[in-house]
Amino acid sequence: GGDTVIDAYNRLESDVISFKPHLVIINLGLNDGWIQEVVEDGNGGEVEEPSDNENKEIGLNTNVDLETFKKYYCDIIEIIESANIKIILMGINPVLGDPSLVNDNIAGGQIEIYKMYNEQVREIGLDSNLVYLDLWSIFNQDYKAHDYLQNDGIHPDENGLELIAKSIYDALKICDF
Repeated sequence: GGDTVIDAYNRLESDVISFKPHLVIINLGLNDGWIQEVVEDGNGGEVEEPSDNENKEIGLNTNVDLETFKKYYCDIIEIIESANIKIILMGINPVLGDPSLVNDNIAGGQIEIYKMYNEQVREIGLDSNLVYLDLWSIFNQDYKAHDYLQNDGIHPDENGLELIAKSIYDALKICDF
């Protein structure tokens, strides 16, 4: 847990390519788009921790900025494809916020950032002509995302994992893998 696209890239050979799989499902973005903690300045004011990972579109610092996320994500796809391995891209599941983010502006910003990262994965899928599973939409069918998430409002619960598994199964049935 806690891995970003950079961590996945650094472990790609040892954790994926070396096993010579037929298919890889990529699901990255939640940890990359995570807003970095805000700390107090000692006088009751909030000061963001120093970071080079500012997402200029929103003005919040994330673990990995969107441009770097895209670069590493595309590099991962290129390496996997060069090994003649099939790929399915899986978008980010929706989040309802995070109870640890007491500042409503940051919690709202977190959801918006996740939407941006999800859109980036969708665009990469289109540009690369890869199967893309839109978990954000799948979880929000009938506006019931809360039925598929743990109490933290971020991670899929058992029902959410079943929904993901069914979505992968359905994609495998219609694709030529």
